[in-house]
Amino acid sequence: MPRRSSLGAVALLILLASASCRGRGEPAALTTGVEGRVHGVATTARVCLVPTTHAGEFVATGARLRCVSVNPWASSYRIADVDPGVYWVSASARGVVPTYAWFGAPTRQTRRVVLARGQRVSGVDLYFDGPGVRVAGVVTDGAGVAVAGASVQSLASFTKTDAGGEFELWLDRGATELRVRARGYASATRAVSVPGPAVELALEPEAVLRGRVVLEQSGAPVADAAVSLTWGARDQPAAETGGDGRFEIRGLGSGRHQLFAITSEGFGASPEPITLAPGSITEPVVIRVSRAHTVTGRILTEDGAACADGRLTVRSLSHGQSLTVAAATNGTLSVRGLPTGRYGFTARCPGYRIEASLAHSIERSLDLEWSVTRGLAIVGRLVDAAGAPVAHARLSATSLGRQHELDAVWTGPGGEFAITGLYPARDYRVEAIGSPLVPVEVSVADEDVDVGTLRLAR
Repeated sequence: MPRRSSLGAVALLILLASASCRGRGEPAALTTGVEGRVHGVATTARVCLVPTTHAGEFVATGARLRCVSVNPWASSYRIADVDPGVYWVSASARGVVPTYAWFGAPTRQTRRVVLARGQRVSGVDLYFDGPGVRVAGVVTDGAGVAVAGASVQSLASFTKTDAGGEFELWLDRGATELRVRARGYASATRAVSVPGPAVELALEPEAVLRGRVVLEQSGAPVADAAVSLTWGARDQPAAETGGDGRFEIRGLGSGRHQLFAITSEGFGASPEPITLAPGSITEPVVIRVSRAHTVTGRILTEDGAACADGRLTVRSLSHGQSLTVAAATNGTLSVRGLPTGRYGFTARCPGYRIEASLAHSIERSLDLEWSVTRGLAIVGRLVDAAGAPVAHARLSATSLGRQHELDAVWTGPGGEFAITGLYPARDYRVEAIGSPLVPVEVSVADEDVDVGTLRLAR
């Protein structure tokens, strides 16, 4: 009897050890983050979660940019424990054109991922379409010394310089920009053509801007204020104030900079632009905030549902500056820190007509709604001079004679495209961004228009 008891105890220990091993082998539960698979590449890919303030603007600042490497035999990726926010998901790899996560064909619209705290988004897959062009270069300081570990970005492609300051990216043909950041240096941007010669980028020492945010009337410090270098960059502030109202912004280049501070109920700006020299550190700048307002609302489709992928552009009619905010996961929009004044609003929802509302006088916080109507489409196929399909090309459409420019779309693997959200009884000009396509004028009556095959000039 004791022997059987001993054997039973051993068996129990083996079972517990086996379960423990299985538990250690299983992936940890995903908290706030995304996961999916990578298709169409036989080498190691780099998948990045890129914070963005509005469509088309990629912001690679601070620790919020998250990247992981994906082995070709595994193909799945997971990026966890990220900050809540709005992101693009990009992927790059040696030998291929970088790509983004898309909504389905034929629109090929870039997919934004909106993450609330604790939310997991699965099935965000990425597809590589075709061969890329190698872009190589070197990053140095003003004395010609190599800068190792600098971040180099071009849209969906990210890399870091090696010990010799050298880097390589694989990009699509055409015009693009390289953005470089390194600790202790000012960030830099360089326009390049692909293919082209090797790129040499020299960084200057960073300037540091320090200051305080206080209340206009009492002078009391304001904690948790978002401090930005542009009026519209509210979702991606350059710094946030501490409990004593102080902030510090590093990595700035020489030149003139204006500062803006936004809180849930206040807005303020630096009295005048601040001039910075390379490597300089400013005396503390004081920004005084006074009462401001918040506009909340929803973009409603024809069935009364809130557009979960909606975007709202707010333009100040007093100074002409604008900002764009994205809808939260429940379709609501919120713009805080608006001083009393007159503003114009433009609502966007993929596949629906752009709706621009009349000016509103904002003298208090408001809750507004914008209704959108499903639009028409221009569809077709893009090929090169030899008749081969052109994948991953960007096309734009502009309404002739009106201030109505649509979001750019990307061609699919077979060159197919669909430009949606069009108004009836209008003429549009279709152009390829960075590709030699003679602009095509298309008249849209009251139904979708198939333009057939568009051919690049060379």
